[in-house]
Amino acid sequence: MATKAGIVARYQGKQRYLSAEIEGSIIRLVLRNYGEVILDELDLKKTGREWVQGQLYAMQIQCDGDDISVTLDGEKMLTGKDHVLCRGGAGFMFENGIIGARDIRCYSL
Repeated sequence: MATKAGIVARYQGKQRYLSAEIEGSIIRLVLRNYGEVILDELDLKKTGREWVQGQLYAMQIQCDGDDISVTLDGEKMLTGKDHVLCRGGAGFMFENGIIGARDIRCYSL
């Protein structure tokens, strides 16, 4: 399994995108624009939740103008502002391993 995994929005190249990532018990909202800025992060253990590799989760990143939010299993976890990337593609990211996905949906607000 991957050591870090997440979903990508506003993809404009390998170093220009937003991502909602999980690494260990930490979930973060990251802006990459030729460098990395953590817009928000949360230790899931502090919410009484635990990330279990191999278990399915519903993760969503929503971009509405400058407002960005991330939900996990329907619960809003992270918020941030993006004044840099206005549009772009969507996708997945991971490090060191593999990830699985199903019931993938991508739509415009």
